[in-house]
Amino acid sequence: MIRTSPSPVVVVGSLNHDLSVETPVLPRPGETVTGGALHTGLGGKGANPAIAASRAGGNVRMIGAVGPDGQDLLATLERAEVNITAVETLKTGHSGAAVVSVDAAGENAIVAIPGANGSLNAAAVTAAFDTIPEPAVLVLQAEIPVQVIEHAARLAAPRGWRVVLNPAPYIPPAADVVAAADPLAVNEHEADALLGASGRGAVDVARAAAEVGRRAASAVITRGAEGAYAVSCGGGAGDVRHIPAPAAEAVDTTGAGDAFAGTLAVTHRGAQLQEEEL
Repeated sequence: MIRTSPSPVVVVGSLNHDLSVETPVLPRPGETVTGGALHTGLGGKGANPAIAASRAGGNVRMIGAVGPDGQDLLATLERAEVNITAVETLKTGHSGAAVVSVDAAGENAIVAIPGANGSLNAAAVTAAFDTIPEPAVLVLQAEIPVQVIEHAARLAAPRGWRVVLNPAPYIPPAADVVAAADPLAVNEHEADALLGASGRGAVDVARAAAEVGRRAASAVITRGAEGAYAVSCGGGAGDVRHIPAPAAEAVDTTGAGDAFAGTLAVTHRGAQLQEEEL
């Protein structure tokens, strides 16, 4: 593949074994439903954006950890042309995992088990960063210790790296980490949690985007089939743009936000978000 990204894309995040089952409806608490097809594969809020960024033309390096059972995860990343030299293989324990239920409408419910992802530490991130002399784009999501996320963001800023931050599953990021994000990418529920509010309807989401954008260099609030709201450079409400989503039939929404973050790391050049980048 021809690599089109002008800067390396560095992903600090999780790698999981995904166990996914198709079911007509998601079970309610205490309910058992009969599932259909069962799928296993690579997942995680580090691996997913890493592969997405690579497929978008990025030169991608992954920083993370797997257990002794993680050789298939590493092989999948290598086939996707992701550099895995900074992924540590632990001698004990197990890799991260996720159990995913997907209903007929493509909606999902997920239980994530940290496993080796919980062992990732600041020293490993620093050591990996020191092997990358040129400016890079850093992709950060949750499923790893919050201290590691904050350390990576704070280490990237003085190096002139751009930070793509998607705090999902939602964690409350430190204010300076949010301020370093270009962009901060959240869905409407994560935006509500960040702002301590509850948005309803397009007007409120646009206002939420403006407020989120005042805290970060740029921000995107995604709304699935309803598209996204984007704001750049701490702008006010007048700078918020609604970008419609192309029509598509949802098959499985698992990892959609991850793929969005990884692709944005390659397409977005910084500060001024353009429609074609989203």
